[in-house]
Amino acid sequence: MDTIDTTDAKRKINMRGSGTYGVDYQGFIATGVMASNIPVPFLKVVEDATKTLGSVIGEDLHGLHLYGSVVTGLAQVPTSDLDVLVVLHRKPTETLTSQIKTAEAALSHKYSKVVREVGVGVTFLEEIHSDIHGIGCFIKHLCVCVLGERMQDSLPKFKPTRQVAKAFNGDFKKVRENYLLLLETSPTDAICSLGDRISRKFIRTGFSLVTAREQSWTTDPEIACDAFAKYYPEKAEDMRRVLQLPNRPELSKGELTELLIGFGGWLAQEVEREFSKD
Repeated sequence: MDTIDTTDAKRKINMRGSGTYGVDYQGFIATGVMASNIPVPFLKVVEDATKTLGSVIGEDLHGLHLYGSVVTGLAQVPTSDLDVLVVLHRKPTETLTSQIKTAEAALSHKYSKVVREVGVGVTFLEEIHSDIHGIGCFIKHLCVCVLGERMQDSLPKFKPTRQVAKAFNGDFKKVRENYLLLLETSPTDAICSLGDRISRKFIRTGFSLVTAREQSWTTDPEIACDAFAKYYPEKAEDMRRVLQLPNRPELSKGELTELLIGFGGWLAQEVEREFSKD
């Protein structure tokens, strides 16, 4: 998912006390995502993706949601993604999963001059209700429904609590291990893209460690890094290096491996320590 610039949000959202951001006057998460924010160059992609996925999924579709920079109005051609979350009535079959993946690849190829990729995530109602602080919070505050039933109205509002942070990034240890395995088989031309994904996960996880203490919310990487550094000054330089990964075309497999083992190992331990307090 692309980043949300909370610099403007600080001016537009009623702040609940000095220094908070990304929350409303009651302390609930407020991101400002809206369908009206979709930049004009992306409207055709959104329309086609909505029709294509709606046709492929049919009656199994509960709702189709967008998230990321396209619905914050910050998407840029051709470097931003179109991020889509499909909500199904029930767990998808292998056939439906394959059909969605095929549609995802076709849309990414068709609009390669507009978006970096069309990314389609899939969930279903039972999974959402069993992970209300994770997927439920994500849909409530970071997604915009463009087809089907709008879940945002029926879901509760959330504050940036440790429980929400854990639901979003408590899986860091497992994700880190998966990245290490993926690196072993990744071709050289895929390293930069993988570095982008690793950077986003590290930064979001770092911020999840402090979001409850900040009583604030952001997906802006700069703001997230600054907040992390306030509580972990001894690791600030490490996180700043992570922030620069997307700007490193010469990024190597060895460098990412070292990052995942070193700073990643520390971060995994800190996540386990912090989230075991509850």
